[in-house]
Amino acid sequence: MSEAIEDKVVHELTDGASPEQRAALAAWAGRLLAIRDDAEDGFGKARSALLATVDGKAAWPLIQRLGDAIRRNAWDERSTTERAAVGGATAMIALFGGGLAALTVLGAAAGAPLWVVFGGGDGLARKLVAANAT
Repeated sequence: MSEAIEDKVVHELTDGASPEQRAALAAWAGRLLAIRDDAEDGFGKARSALLATVDGKAAWPLIQRLGDAIRRNAWDERSTTERAAVGGATAMIALFGGGLAALTVLGAAAGAPLWVVFGGGDGLARKLVAANAT
């Protein structure tokens, strides 16, 4: 994710959030960064990241918004093939209904913390922590 998109996502999340929500989101992001740097194995890190997300009840609405903002803003960076795959998945949800929709919501909520711990989401997490400091 480019730095400009990270900045946009951080702005979308923090704009309109209460000070308590911002602090909770920054604490959650800080925990994920600590997990990322931990010497734990991959399974342990995944477990810790998901537990940190579940335990961060105060930040939960913002974490859900984070997943939505990442999806929305990263869409522009996808290739035509990737967009077709996402479109196909959306069509499957529309055709087969609620069970797949629930999995999609769960996937978005679980995907954000795993992306921070294992992927390129550390820059975004650092910006979320910094946004609370200002």
